[in-house]
Amino acid sequence: MRKFACLLAFVGCVAAAQAEQLTLKIGGMICEQGCVKSVDGALGKIAGVTKREVKIGEAKITFDAAKTKKADLVAAIEKAGYTVTK
Repeated sequence: MRKFACLLAFVGCVAAAQAEQLTLKIGGMICEQGCVKSVDGALGKIAGVTKREVKIGEAKITFDAAKTKKADLVAAIEKAGYTVTK
């Protein structure tokens, strides 16, 4: 049982170490309904994205760095028709 608890603690530390948070400034978003939903949907399709908070002009994203990278997030937003300024 003790070995199992140690293993769980180790796995939890490794998973936490790979999670990254990123805030991106997004240009071209003008409406709460369509624009926010479009960016949110694009980010939601990316493997490794575990959390996203999208509002006009900004997206806060938590993702697994072992599964995706910043360039993938930026590309998804740009493919949806918006620009990433930061």
